[in-house]
Amino acid sequence: GVVLPFLYWKSARRGLLVLLVAILCCVPWTVRNFETFHTLDPLRTVMGLSLWLGNNPQSDGINTNNQHPISSSSERSLYTAQGEITYNNQKEREALEYMRDNPGRTAQLMGRRFVAIWSGGTPNPIHDFLHQKAPWFKSLWFRWVLGFNLFAALTAAAGIVILFRRHNPFAIPVSAFPIVFPIAYYVTLAPPRYRHPIDPVLLLLSAVTMQAIWQNISKYTVSTLHK
Repeated sequence: GVVLPFLYWKSARRGLLVLLVAILCCVPWTVRNFETFHTLDPLRTVMGLSLWLGNNPQSDGINTNNQHPISSSSERSLYTAQGEITYNNQKEREALEYMRDNPGRTAQLMGRRFVAIWSGGTPNPIHDFLHQKAPWFKSLWFRWVLGFNLFAALTAAAGIVILFRRHNPFAIPVSAFPIVFPIAYYVTLAPPRYRHPIDPVLLLLSAVTMQAIWQNISKYTVSTLHK
């Protein structure tokens, strides 16, 4: 939903139609939430909790560190006592207060999440690549996954530049996925699986880059042979 305005930026009428259909599809769940929680909550109530999990004194910026009610008995008791809406609202207030009082650490946590999203889960990709000490087969697999994720991220970024330089009509809608979609995760949490919905677009952009590289190699080869 967050990328819809970019997908139909050239056709306002079509974009409004798609937005209307999306809203209508969400109405039953919104009604269910209102009847259950007695408050207007269109889709989900966990934004406050996610924001707090990613921005608190114990947070590492990537994982929940066993602070989620699922794994923390104290948080689960608080969640049960307060109820879902009150609990999430409280966590949102705590997170915003922490972010306001600790702008430097907040920026550091956001930076760690940015790197983790594009490296496949680690905020220290170079260190982890060089110093992975798992058994050789796990170490090899880890390095492959890490290397592939970094390759996909870099070639996707290059693909965006290429599309804009070519004035390709799909440049804006395609680039919206890697640019706009992850913003919420930079602010909250960044488990590797959160990037999965946009991975097909990343590979498409990577293909654009590889195709451009191949074209340049072919042109250079042909020009060299004709000399």
